[in-house]
Amino acid sequence: MKARLQEAAREQRDVEAEIQAKYPLYYQLRYPSPLEPGDVQRLLPSPDSALLEYSLGERGSYLFVVTAEGLTSYPLSLSMEAISTEVGRMALGFKSAGLPPFAYRQAAHKLYQTLVAPAWKALAGKHHLLIVPDGALSYLPFEALLTQPGQGDPSGLRYLLYDFSVSYIPSASVLSSLSLQRPPIEAAGAAALRFVAFAPDYGPAREQAQGASFRGGSGDGPRELPELAGAREEVQEIARRYPPNMAKVYLGAEASKENVEKNPLISDRIHFAGHGLTNDEHPEDSALVMSDGLLRVSDIFNLELKADLVVLSACHTAGKQVAGEGLVGLTRAFLYAGSPSVVVTLWQVVDSSTSDLMQGFYADLDQTRDKAEALRQAKIRTIQRKGRLALPYYWAPFILVGSPR
Repeated sequence: MKARLQEAAREQRDVEAEIQAKYPLYYQLRYPSPLEPGDVQRLLPSPDSALLEYSLGERGSYLFVVTAEGLTSYPLSLSMEAISTEVGRMALGFKSAGLPPFAYRQAAHKLYQTLVAPAWKALAGKHHLLIVPDGALSYLPFEALLTQPGQGDPSGLRYLLYDFSVSYIPSASVLSSLSLQRPPIEAAGAAALRFVAFAPDYGPAREQAQGASFRGGSGDGPRELPELAGAREEVQEIARRYPPNMAKVYLGAEASKENVEKNPLISDRIHFAGHGLTNDEHPEDSALVMSDGLLRVSDIFNLELKADLVVLSACHTAGKQVAGEGLVGLTRAFLYAGSPSVVVTLWQVVDSSTSDLMQGFYADLDQTRDKAEALRQAKIRTIQRKGRLALPYYWAPFILVGSPR
């Protein structure tokens, strides 16, 4: 038995060495090297940034905070099981377009007290948080935590969003790998673009809930998908922000898998507005639904992007948490394909409200060039519109993974 285990270990090391030699960027994402606190400090995007890394375990859970001033650690007051339970209670509020139930508000404040409040002194004067989640925390939008107990109108709740912009990374080591540059893409006659977008057309609206179409679902079998009027409007309105020769929008039949794979995609920003299909059993089979088929994770890994940002404006595009792997699926695929930042969603999103939020995000992005802050401002404006759009259900699923700037 011992000899077989040793042989298996040697074979694994050989495979890892081959991956490192042939696919260095994937190796950095899959097998990140541990960093010293000083190395992490140098990776922080600004002096007002802080990295919060969580480690959940059956014998104890901890928060590690790295700032320009140093490293601090804090034991968490709740067990791993209790944290998972509270995340589940928050999720009940995310799954309903109605008023967040009391259980959601209670859990959102309890998790804030457990996950963030212990480090408040270290976070004084900070504006941006880079979150390295673990376990159930991978499905938690920290922006929706409540810094104060909340009652009444959801637009009046005190979300963590008001204190910090937030982005997420699989690990501190991955943050360093995101700076790796691919060789220049050769594209004869291709002009540099600021914005490239894809908005396919789908079949007749079938999936309806309170008059709203949703961008995606689970599985990948043949089925009718609802038409998304908001998606087409979304990309057209965003494209109008750029000079005509610096934006390219693929609509309907042109928003095809073929046009993604054969397009040099020399663009600062690449935007997909449409349906996403998730596969929880095999997250590597998750896909974006294009006009001529599915753009799967495996297809995306083969792309060579020079984009500074990819936006997946569809349902549940973040991926699935796998032990020792982080979020597996579309997020990791686009990071590997060359984009240092990806905007993804944690759950089902509504077509019309998504279009409004995305247009606001790009408007702020053009002003600040700070992706995390632009997403924060777009969410705050959505909340301030009051009414149903103030609910976390509409704005909280959108998160930024990767480099915040």
